[in-house]
Amino acid sequence: MTPGEVRRPSAPWSLLVLGGALAVAFAFPASYLIWRNFTEGADPAGLLLADRTLQPLWRTLRLAVLVSCSSALLGTSLAWLTTRTDLPFRRVWRVVLAVPLVFPTFIGAAALIRTLNPGGLANDMFARVGFDRTLEIRGLLGAWFVLTLFTYPYVFLPVAARLRQVPAALEESARVLGDGSWSVFRRVVAPQVAATIGAGALLVFLYTISDFGAVQVMRYDTLTRAIFTNRLANQPIALALSLILLILAALVVVFERQVSKRLPKVSISRSARLVDYRLGRWRWPALGFVGVVAMAAVGAPMTALSDWAADGLLRERRGGRPLTIDLDKVTDASWNTVQVCPGRDRGRGRNSSDRFPGRAIWLQTWCCCSFDCSCDVRVTWPADSTLAAVLDGEIRSRGRPAK
Repeated sequence: MTPGEVRRPSAPWSLLVLGGALAVAFAFPASYLIWRNFTEGADPAGLLLADRTLQPLWRTLRLAVLVSCSSALLGTSLAWLTTRTDLPFRRVWRVVLAVPLVFPTFIGAAALIRTLNPGGLANDMFARVGFDRTLEIRGLLGAWFVLTLFTYPYVFLPVAARLRQVPAALEESARVLGDGSWSVFRRVVAPQVAATIGAGALLVFLYTISDFGAVQVMRYDTLTRAIFTNRLANQPIALALSLILLILAALVVVFERQVSKRLPKVSISRSARLVDYRLGRWRWPALGFVGVVAMAAVGAPMTALSDWAADGLLRERRGGRPLTIDLDKVTDASWNTVQVCPGRDRGRGRNSSDRFPGRAIWLQTWCCCSFDCSCDVRVTWPADSTLAAVLDGEIRSRGRPAK
């Protein structure tokens, strides 16, 4: 050890044992998958190079790259507008733009189909003013659109937090030296947030390659959908596809680790005052842009879910079975939610909107796992819709009888 170098304290044995046990537990599924691939009696190398496995891989990579790029662009733009500009109601927008985290992708995809596809609510509204058709969201376009809307918060939230930590002195010094707003952003701010944007895009990439709900509803064959369709009819193919997905995720993580080691260190400080940029004549177009994103990512799903709820509540008047909810389970779930509310932070002020996204996560868990509802709701869907199959699979996976 050289003079002046501080010796790092060694971890206690109990912590090492606990870490090793957790590592073994997390490695078990991957080890089991590799073992099954080489003990099924099939040729894993041949299956990995077969066309029916490479095609889903190519579609998965294409979708993941598109969603990562669009989410990075959209999330960074929204973070910049809501934290560093004079956008009207920007504190409100910081909360609203984090709400898409609450929606599971298969529910969000189904809701967008109900709202935006031909025969949906938007189509009925446009028909009254002379338009008889809306854009049909399906396939690659539909999966890309849906996943972008529901994953951009993974970039938006960390980038917004990082933008509030960029030292104001750096930007003020650049302005004193004669740089304009765009030059300051390109030369000072962008290098400070580049690593955060990359981390968020990587998270979106991993989320996309593992997602099943959105691609199933949009009928786009990625690795996850191919695994699901082959799991009973052709298990060797399903295992080979699962191994490809595992290898792909591992390669992405290794790549991120190698790149992060080469990134330059950035300055971090919590400035009491941030440098705000005036949008000028772009103020109202920027507000319109943020509003359109909020309507597509939050308004459209909420409209569809409200329509379904109203249809269920009015079902009894139309002669069908009424919507019933197990109030005991709702009460228990509500009490459990209050008990595990993270931190029960009582803080107020400028940081209150920053705490909302974390609460959105446990709200999503509570809403998706707590209610035991029984209803007979009939909704008009295109003839080739796969929503029923998705919901049936979700219900069966939770151990409840399918309706």
